[in-house]
Amino acid sequence: GSVDGEALRAHLKHLGAFDLSIYLCSQGSGEGLSLAAEEKEEVYRIGAEVLGGHREVVGAGIGLSGDPDRTIKLVKRLSATGVDAIQVFPPRTGALRPADREIIRYYDEVVAASACPVVLGENVTLVGYELGPRVVIEVIEHHPEIVGLSYTVPLAGLAGLADIIGRLRERVAIRVGLLHHLVNVAALGGAGILCFDGNVVPGLVSEVWGAATDGQPEQR
Repeated sequence: GSVDGEALRAHLKHLGAFDLSIYLCSQGSGEGLSLAAEEKEEVYRIGAEVLGGHREVVGAGIGLSGDPDRTIKLVKRLSATGVDAIQVFPPRTGALRPADREIIRYYDEVVAASACPVVLGENVTLVGYELGPRVVIEVIEHHPEIVGLSYTVPLAGLAGLADIIGRLRERVAIRVGLLHHLVNVAALGGAGILCFDGNVVPGLVSEVWGAATDGQPEQR
């Protein structure tokens, strides 16, 4: 019924021994949709306390709400916790995809409200629709505060993956939430893979990525 701060600190210290970036409160693993705002804030602050300055800490679990105003308030609150960046997904408004201009306006307000850099979340499975390369590129090009792209679009295939990484890899760190594309992401110049496996075998995940990138330290 509450955050176990002691256990979380121990787990984060364990993860911090390996060359990994840490995403906290991901919606994909469940806790991002189940934790209250104050619980997310506590998790973020513990992550920044334990790993700040040692490993990249990204606060996730923001977005996917039918109430953009609520999301903006959460962005203001959680971006001031000391994390390196926050990952924000677009609104999940129901059966219809919002118009491009609405999505662009949404991210304009998200970036303006954030006290730290932002990672743009593109995940068809979680959101229910695709932003699409045109919108993703336009939002990123207009906001230097956006430093990363979390990209999970299964139907895009290798061609779509190569296109988005080729266009944006010099601008933002691109991590892909499709583990079977690990070698492809490494070869195309992506920054890493988003996966839950690192919670269990962080050393193995770090070693496999290091082997795929020939040990380049800036990519993980």
